[in-house]
Amino acid sequence: MKPLEDGNITIKKSPLNLPALCWLVVVILSTVYSENRGLSFWGLHLFEFEGLVQVLAYLTLFFIVANISNEKFIEKVISVIIISAIPLIIYGFLQFLELDLLRWTGHSFPRIWSSFGNPNFFGIYLCIVIPLIFSRMIKTENFLIKFLLFLLLIFAFFEIVLTSARAAWLGLAAGFFVLLLIDIRGIKIYWKSILLTLFSFALIFVSTNSIIKLKSSAIQKEIGTPFKRAETIAEFEESGIKSRLSIWRSTLKMINSHPFLGTGPDTYAFQFRKYAEDNFDKLTRRNALPGYAHNEYLNIAATTGLLGLGVYLWLLFSVYKTGLNLPSTHSLRSPPNKFGGYNYLLPSITALLVQNFFSFSTLTGAFFFWLFAGLLASNLPQTKEYSMPVRGIFFKLVVGFLSIILCIFFLSPWRADRLFRKAYSAGYHDRWDLSADFLEKAVFIFPHQYPYYEALGTSYLELAKISGNIDEKKMFLLKAETNYEKYLKQVPQSALVLNAIGVTYLIAGRDVDRRAIPFAVEKFTKALELDKNFIEAYSNLASCYQLSGDRKKAVETIEKGLSINARVPILYYNLGVFFAMDGEDDKAIEYFRKCLEIDPNYGPAQEKIKLLWDSKN
Repeated sequence: MKPLEDGNITIKKSPLNLPALCWLVVVILSTVYSENRGLSFWGLHLFEFEGLVQVLAYLTLFFIVANISNEKFIEKVISVIIISAIPLIIYGFLQFLELDLLRWTGHSFPRIWSSFGNPNFFGIYLCIVIPLIFSRMIKTENFLIKFLLFLLLIFAFFEIVLTSARAAWLGLAAGFFVLLLIDIRGIKIYWKSILLTLFSFALIFVSTNSIIKLKSSAIQKEIGTPFKRAETIAEFEESGIKSRLSIWRSTLKMINSHPFLGTGPDTYAFQFRKYAEDNFDKLTRRNALPGYAHNEYLNIAATTGLLGLGVYLWLLFSVYKTGLNLPSTHSLRSPPNKFGGYNYLLPSITALLVQNFFSFSTLTGAFFFWLFAGLLASNLPQTKEYSMPVRGIFFKLVVGFLSIILCIFFLSPWRADRLFRKAYSAGYHDRWDLSADFLEKAVFIFPHQYPYYEALGTSYLELAKISGNIDEKKMFLLKAETNYEKYLKQVPQSALVLNAIGVTYLIAGRDVDRRAIPFAVEKFTKALELDKNFIEAYSNLASCYQLSGDRKKAVETIEKGLSINARVPILYYNLGVFFAMDGEDDKAIEYFRKCLEIDPNYGPAQEKIKLLWDSKN
């Protein structure tokens, strides 16, 4: 609103304006020709929105910052970033001490994640912030502030080690290399502080290694100590590295299939299974669906084409050219009372970009990139300006009103995600009716998030399982199938959803109409064509054959599943059920016992054995 208050909108000429606008044009074209226009327009609500709406938001941030900031503004922005890092770093340290008052799922000590919900996301944030803290500490004359910043820097580095985020480690190393490289002569002035910092970092890394050895055995089994974690960066046979390389090879196939404009912004997750390698699930988990390519540049090439990648690289080149062309007063050897923040934006940008090469960006990372690009563009010397006068209260009111409407409009994804999380919690507590209600509202508000349809199908399927009314059961099964099919339309290679649709037909064939069984067989067969190691699909297909009266095929299907994995209790349980249904109690008991050897707490098998023994006696 500042330009409106001044009555004049000013646009500064900078080397970043044209590549930024060209990037917007490419994203618009890619959205128009996208495999899913709605998703490409709104963006996938996952880690980073990369749809057209988000690109518009990032560019708006860039142009606002580029045209209103000055030297004092930059110092204030860096100060705010550092101050806001303090509570996040304190919270991360509390997690290290196992004093977290919030309940998080999916992570355990000593990997910490602060308020980011994921250690890798926290690592991305820290690799951006640490160079800024270091540069402010170097330039500050006040001893107390310098000491406090040093403490903050030490804690931040300790916590980035605890995140075990290898991509963030590499990014931070590259950021410090660039920080020292861009102003080698300035090192002579502050060499003592630089050596102290680097020595402290080395000491912390070694100490953290010892702390983890003493305090946690679970983490050593999962990812190892920091030393072992660092060693795996160059181990191409390590599971995480192998899966990443597999994703990259699949992404190259995707690029080859859509070379010019890609599959469309933020469509990567729903296109991946078409190009996934056969052994990918073994490297990760069954039916894994990575949201991004774990390489920002391959991801851009896959979703916006080689044209998009070319424009993005042009933008990055312009960012570095702009940063390196700033006045020499903004450097390590500048007067101590000047922060020199301009040059120290480049190390943070470098840290993010190197991190993105081995992983993916997040909302936090993308926000900082465009913010820093705007700050760099705003302080070029002898910059030409283009002004447009703004007159009249009516114009200002219109702009204000449209801003409010747009804010409400763009809150739709957030509202839908809140409902999705409530649905997840309701399902966790077996309140599938509430879960379905929340998801119906989420789909109505934001119909472009296709994972919602899968979750909604699951909610209706669970309601069908527990319903005692035939008409109600039929209604729930129909709704489950409808929502699964909507998801499958976007991800036709999803063996998991094909299996789920098969289950809806299986339940319909068992409880409503036997004529549904052939449809179930068809879906389970397709799921197994996509994933030959899908044990649940073998079990379900065998149940179909058993219901159809073909026990021989049922047993053969179970045995095929056991040949893949002989440690799955449900397969032995199903064999026991099949033999029990045919009156072969001794064989049935034998298989139920095998089931219990694998899982002694498998309740259904315990009950079946008890019933068979009672009938024998």
